[in-house]
Amino acid sequence: MMKARTADDRENAIKLDILEALTRSQTALAKIIESMADISENHHAVSREFKKNIEVLSKYQMALAEKMLGIHIPKPTKGKPGKVLIYAKARISQTGKKDASPT
Repeated sequence: MMKARTADDRENAIKLDILEALTRSQTALAKIIESMADISENHHAVSREFKKNIEVLSKYQMALAEKMLGIHIPKPTKGKPGKVLIYAKARISQTGKKDASPT
């Protein structure tokens, strides 16, 4: 006898369907970008309009993905990267042995 689907099961199935649709959308978008790269190379007006449309689609996809996953994905930021933090005990020396010397 089949077990009745719970509300959580239905919700997860719907989320999975939406995420799969997002995947298909990203694939289609990549194909469109490749096609448009050749066309818009010499047509700057087309290129600008295409860029705007891609940005809008990307924002919609990001908002939908964040909603489905229940997390916030921060926008990439530009700037000078900070100093790399290296835990001294985790370092490996050039000989392949653990190096406990401070960084």
